[in-house]
Amino acid sequence: SDHGEFFGEGELMGHEFGMYHGGLHVPLIVHGLPGTQPGIVDSPVSLLDVTASVLAWAGLELPAELVGRPLPTAPGPALEGSRALRAAYSDSVTVIPEVWGDSLVPLDRESPREACGPEHKVFGGMASLIEYPYKFNWFEHYAAELYDLRWDTDEESDLAAHHPELIARFTRDLAEFVGAAGLDGRERQPEELPSREATEALRALGYIDE
Repeated sequence: SDHGEFFGEGELMGHEFGMYHGGLHVPLIVHGLPGTQPGIVDSPVSLLDVTASVLAWAGLELPAELVGRPLPTAPGPALEGSRALRAAYSDSVTVIPEVWGDSLVPLDRESPREACGPEHKVFGGMASLIEYPYKFNWFEHYAAELYDLRWDTDEESDLAAHHPELIARFTRDLAEFVGAAGLDGRERQPEELPSREATEALRALGYIDE
């Protein structure tokens, strides 16, 4: 899956409006690769690694611009090099190309939040940055949060007030990502229409209904 689900953690249900581990920390299980041994990859992995792994397992050359890296197929040392993991949620209005007509309907984001107040932190753009052992949660409209995943995987003890230097650094580190992801709430027009392949993929996933 590309996301988890909240079942009451942080008073959240479903998989929207939150950057907490319940929605982001999803096991990646691979089965059926010839010649592989059972094993666990200890290093943090990302959705970015899925494309690189599938191409490598199929014996295809990896494009130079590909960000992800293939996962190992046998038990061994952790993947070389540490990296930060980022995730984002945008509360901006979905822009639907006119050529799609009425075949795509935006998700209803308001009714699930009708009973929510400012204390629930479910409005506006959000982003997270994991530089193990720390997880930093940024919000467009609320104070940032900091958790130590070594002992607080449920994100119940916010350490932001105790580590202002980390909050400042992580905020700077996320600034470019936040801007590129459009988390400032501004409505953005698409630079170009989706390709025929992208449109068909959306239709196959059920996001476009004819």
